[in-house]
Formats: sequence, C-alpha cells, structure tokens
Amino acid sequence: MQDIKQDIEHAYGITTLHPVGLSAVLVLGTAMLLVPRRWSILPILVMACFISPAQRVVIGGFDFDLLRLMVLFGWTRLLIRGELHPIGFKWMDVVVVAMAFLGTVTYTMLRGDSAALVNRLGWSFDLIGTYFLFRFLVRDWKTVETAAIGFAVLSMPVAFFFVIEWMTGRNMFAVLGGVREITHVRGGRLRCQGAFAHPILAGCFWASLLPMMAALWWRDASGRVLAAVGCFFAMVIIFCSSSSTPIMTVLFVLFAAALFPIRHWMRWVFAAAVVVTIILDLIMNKPVYHLIGRINVFSSSTGWHRFNIIDQAVQHFHEWWELGIIDTWHWGVTDITNQYVLTGIRGGLVTMLALILLIGLAYVMVGRTWRYVQRDRYRLAMSWAMGVALFAHTVTFISVSYFGQIDAIWYLLLASIASVAPSPRMVMAARRARRRAAMAAADVESFVPAGAHPAYARAYGSAVNRP
Repeated sequence: MQDIKQDIEHAYGITTLHPVGLSAVLVLGTAMLLVPRRWSILPILVMACFISPAQRVVIGGFDFDLLRLMVLFGWTRLLIRGELHPIGFKWMDVVVVAMAFLGTVTYTMLRGDSAALVNRLGWSFDLIGTYFLFRFLVRDWKTVETAAIGFAVLSMPVAFFFVIEWMTGRNMFAVLGGVREITHVRGGRLRCQGAFAHPILAGCFWASLLPMMAALWWRDASGRVLAAVGCFFAMVIIFCSSSSTPIMTVLFVLFAAALFPIRHWMRWVFAAAVVVTIILDLIMNKPVYHLIGRINVFSSSTGWHRFNIIDQAVQHFHEWWELGIIDTWHWGVTDITNQYVLTGIRGGLVTMLALILLIGLAYVMVGRTWRYVQRDRYRLAMSWAMGVALFAHTVTFISVSYFGQIDAIWYLLLASIASVAPSPRMVMAARRARRRAAMAAADVESFVPAGAHPAYARAYGSAVNRP
C-alpha cells in the first residue's frame, strides 16, 4: 500500500486539475445546489466513485481535493437554501468535534511547526465538515434509502470500468491523473483500483456498502432488483481488486448479518466474545492478536505485516501514548495499515480512545434504532444493515488505514446512524406506549368472558382504551 499512497502524497501541495475533473466538480457542485435535499448527497457519491483524490486545487497553501470542494458546495447549499435547521443533539456530534480538536492539538504539539497545523486543519475539515454536512442533509429514512439506491445504481458503471481494467491491465482513469496507467500486479493477480486511492480501499469501499444495498430487498419489488444488482456488481468490483482485506470484510459482513435472529442477545454475544478473547490470550504462547498473522486469503497476502504493526505498537507504547510519534522507522514498520494504530501514532492515546468511543456510541445508537423501528420490517432491516456496515468498518480498521474516497462513506455512515437514531425521550415514550398497550390487552383478556364473540372483545377493548 505504501507505494500507491506515496503517489497521492506527491500530489499534495500542487494544483492538479484535469479539464474533466474541473467539469465534474462544476456540474456536480451545481447539481448539489439545485436538486431536492433528499438527492443532494448523490453528487458527492458520484465524485467519490469516478474522480481520483489526486485531483486538487491548492490556494494559499491550503489543499482542496475535489471531494473537499464538493463539501464546500454542500455547505453553500445549506446556507443559501436555509437548511441549517436543528439536527437534534447526539453525543456522537460532541465526540467528532473532540476527536478533531484532540488530533489537531496533539499532532501540532508533536511536530511543532505550522505545516503540522495546516495538515491537521485539513484533516479536521474533512472530519467535521463532511460529517456535519451529512448530518444536516440526512434527516430521515428516505435520505438513507436514497444513498443505498444511489450506490446500487453507481455499482454498475464502476464495475464496468473495473472489468475493463481487469481484462486489459490498464486503468482508464489514468488519463485524469492520480492513478497508475498500468494496473499493479501482485502474486500474479491484477489489482484493479479504478479511480479509487488503492485497490484494497476500492474493495473495502464496496464491501462495506453491501449491507445497505442488501437491505433494499425488504422495501418492495423494485428494491429487490436494486439489492440484487448492487450486491452483484459490488462483488465484481471486490473480485477485480484481488485483495484479501475486502474479501475478509465480506465474510465479516455475512457473519454480522447472520446474527440478526439473535439480535436481542447481542449484549451477551459481545460479553462472550470479550471473555473468549481474554481466555485465548491467557492460554496462548503468543498474544491473541497473533492470529491476524495467520489470515491470508491469497499467497501474496500480508497478514504477518498486520500482526507486526499491532505488536510493535504494543511494545513501543511508551513512545506514542502521550502525543504520538513522528516516525516509526526504528520499529521496522513504516506503512501503518491499521486505522487504530495510525490514529494513536498521529494523535496519541487520547485521540485513539476518542475514535473507539465514537464507534462505541455508534453501536449503541444502532441498537436503540432497530429496537425502536422493529415493527417496521424494512426499517428494521435497514437499521440492522447500518450496524453490519459499522461492524465491517470496525474490523477493516485492523487491516487498513483509510485515505481517499472511503473516508466519505465512513462519515456518511456515522452521520446516518446519528440522524435516524431516536432520542432517549422518544425511546421512553415508545416503551410507555407499549406498556399501556400490554396492560390494556391484559385487561381485555381478564374481563371478557371465556368463549365470548370476538366483536364483544373488540368493543370492550375500545371502551377501556377510550380517553
């Protein structure tokens, strides 16, 4: 991953804008200003799927890739169309801001120069700007559904370009800059990436979207078609990426989806997983995370490298826990393909804990949401799908560090979870309503004579429930 990541890093600080990229940002930015709010997130999704993150404009030392420009178009829309309505306070909102603040302060203190501050301001802009843009745009289930439909439709042209690249060994998006023309080969397999930042991230991008697209199956007949189409073409893209991490993400998606029948016992499942992990760590000769090194889908997979990153971070904990660390050359590891470890290296333990807290709050909100909507089969499926997608990102973070387009769908997922999650007041009101309904049903059952006509029971029930 290091070599391809360096190709994008070399574009930092230099304006690189192909006429097609300029046209795309103007057309999609204008569309974002004009379309109804429900559809306003789609231009960002199109930009993420078809324009390389190396396309950028540098103004006064500040680096704006085209996704950042789309975020600016989005905030312009919110201002000129008066859509900055209250979004409902959620603790996730606070943690997002705290994470950006802590990451910026620690990284700047560690490096001690203005370049570090500018770098972290850009990262904070991506985190806060994109997350809260989606918080304002994703107000209801209809917008979440629109995103899932949009990805299902976009999967078809994206898969087409990936198949062409797989057949020819040449990336058609290279003419726009930011990606290599000759497709990378490892272990005798072509690793297609299209317009994405890396083949692994391309595969993980679509693997994490599988749950949301699959949930469309429970909408209606057209939803079943979209679900089948989206999942099929997403799997085509994952296959063309020829990377073990996306394939493992798909397996974890299937595992999490299969837990749906026991969803009411997830607290016990989580507790059991923690206990088993502790027991394994105690009885094994090596740390439990050494098992990661044994996971290799392809012969060229680098499971040992993933294990070594965690192992080195544990051994050198005293070096990075406070503010992070400038470099890890002396660890023997330079390509940090672990989002948790990378967050700690760049911002210390406190920033890593903020990320973990953010994920934990997201799980809590997903649990609250599916319980609130469990009488609606489609929304129940979609809310569980958001939890499965969250789990996919959570486990993928162990094997890869995010950069490029995949950050956008990570922030979209977090914002969607926060936006549709009911408030504690709404949950309590629903519980009281269910309790009153249960008491009324018990009352009817107690006082209606045995063998009475059903119409009598209905009439009695109406009488006792009349205000």
